[in-house]
Amino acid sequence: MLRKHHHRGKSQLSQPTQCLLTTISIFLYLCLSYLIFTDCFFGITFSDLKYRLGLSDFSLTAYNSPFSIHFIDVGHGDSILVRCGENTALIDTGKASLGNATRKYLQRCEVKRINLLIVTHTDSDHIGDFSSIADYFPIDNVFLSQYNIRSSSEQTETERMMYAKIKEHHIKVIETGINNYSLGDVVFQILSPGRDYQNKNDNSLVVRILYKNTSFLLMADAGQGAENDLINSGKTITSDVLKVSHHGSKTATSQAFINKVAPKTAIVSVGNEEKSLPDSAVMQRLKRSVDTVLTTLEDGNIIISSDGTQLQTFTDPKSKVASFQPKGTDIGKQSASIPRT
Repeated sequence: MLRKHHHRGKSQLSQPTQCLLTTISIFLYLCLSYLIFTDCFFGITFSDLKYRLGLSDFSLTAYNSPFSIHFIDVGHGDSILVRCGENTALIDTGKASLGNATRKYLQRCEVKRINLLIVTHTDSDHIGDFSSIADYFPIDNVFLSQYNIRSSSEQTETERMMYAKIKEHHIKVIETGINNYSLGDVVFQILSPGRDYQNKNDNSLVVRILYKNTSFLLMADAGQGAENDLINSGKTITSDVLKVSHHGSKTATSQAFINKVAPKTAIVSVGNEEKSLPDSAVMQRLKRSVDTVLTTLEDGNIIISSDGTQLQTFTDPKSKVASFQPKGTDIGKQSASIPRT
């Protein structure tokens, strides 16, 4: 038997309900418009919202920040990007064997020019990608440790390639010792080496970066000899963020040094090529003493952005945001301006 279906007309919403829905729609529209055009709503920027929803590229999460420092995942190696306004600095380049990871990261970040490239020392895991970067980006200045300059007969193949690119692209080289340099609002303090060490890792350039009231200490591969000299030097080495020396090797990062720096965040740049790194004892010391310990092996690329007072930390691929109130900084002596071309 066929059944007859009765079709009911669409139910009508009551007038008060319609008014309420209309009001909510207008409010949401206004909120979204305000967020898009001002990039901020109740302390949340549109860029942050896109990042937390997974809608933006990781490398661009700090694009609108006045200052950001990027610890690039280059496996067993070091490469650190610093951006402040229109100025860009790079500390080391990582190695070439990872498919030019640093160059590709800089391209993702839409870097157009490198005002300053600091070569902390000439191990291949710190300068291996130099040639690729020099071919792709204009570089104004290269800083080298005055204690890391070797004759051509002593240079490795990677060093010779670096010097060949410096000559080919007419890059200005500054052989530096302990000094302060400014690039826009950022100060680069070269704290070490103050003498020629027998251990070549101790001759690494140790750089303390200051942006207003925030500070970052980058230890390159410096060992305990250089660390002990820094502890006893009378220099201010207290910093908000510590880039741990030598990929977390047991040759550095003593408890006395951690206590002296007193960082809130520690970053270890390390890959899985060396199974003994990072050293377990070093990691235990850091985790006992430091609020946040991150590694590029576990967290991938790491960005820390600063507004001059507070820091935010982003890790890849998921956001792990941490904010804290950094310590004040002590710039000390007058800073020399980095030459521009």
